[in-house]
Amino acid sequence: MLNVFSSMNFFKYWFRQKMIKTWIQNVRYQSYVKNRRTLAHRLFIAKPLFAPILAKVHSITRELENVRTLSIGTNVYHLEEFAEGQQTQRAAAIKQIEQYHDMITGCLDKLVHTVLKSCVNLKKKQTTAKHFSPQPRQAFSSCAAYCAGCSSDRRPRRTPREILGMDRRIGSPVSVFRHD
Repeated sequence: MLNVFSSMNFFKYWFRQKMIKTWIQNVRYQSYVKNRRTLAHRLFIAKPLFAPILAKVHSITRELENVRTLSIGTNVYHLEEFAEGQQTQRAAAIKQIEQYHDMITGCLDKLVHTVLKSCVNLKKKQTTAKHFSPQPRQAFSSCAAYCAGCSSDRRPRRTPREILGMDRRIGSPVSVFRHD
């Protein structure tokens, strides 16, 4: 009976086909993991801590595109009149641009404050966990993995590029989450 089954192609090559199928599934999964990691590095705006503030900054810059710096009409002007009209238009545009600049600066200050607050909350949680938990801290759970302002005994200070999740040396993407 074994000879009959082993002579059939399905049973004869079953183990090889199983290994090839497993290999293909592993390759596809590794490709999926690589794409997921790449997206985590590149989708900065999708991080929950940054998304609302960056969306606000984007809407402000869209409004800034509509500021008129030149006033060109269908009328015929003398050169002096045209220059005066353009000067007043530029003065009004400069005031509007400065208002938008102040709004964007305020949004970015709020973002910095939120990140620092999140870092402080994370540091408090780690300090509490360190004193009351018998387990050692993980390598990337320290506050230094999230912000450069905090010190850690495991990692050196991080650059802004590393803070924002653009560090290619770390095997997994650096993500910043709100810890309120």
